[in-house]
Amino acid sequence: MTIHAFGAYYGLTVSLILSQKTKPVSKPESNYVSNIIAMVGTLFLWLFWPSFNFGASAQTPFEQNMIVANTLLSLTGSCVTTLVFSGLLGHKF
Repeated sequence: MTIHAFGAYYGLTVSLILSQKTKPVSKPESNYVSNIIAMVGTLFLWLFWPSFNFGASAQTPFEQNMIVANTLLSLTGSCVTTLVFSGLLGHKF
């Protein structure tokens, strides 16, 4: 988890530094292909992350079920939170 947090903050910092050096000329727009790729990546995450998550650490079937349930709840919570904040900030859903 520490490695993922470091990678996220490192990427945000580099993005912030690079965005101050060169200002974009136009607002970025999404296209059909990038939206499809994002949807496929999200589907893979939802389908395979819970099984990957409990693969090495679960010792009993109860632990497997709890790990999968917690993973699915956290995925659902992050999606709902993103949807709520997107609506509150006035962006498109």
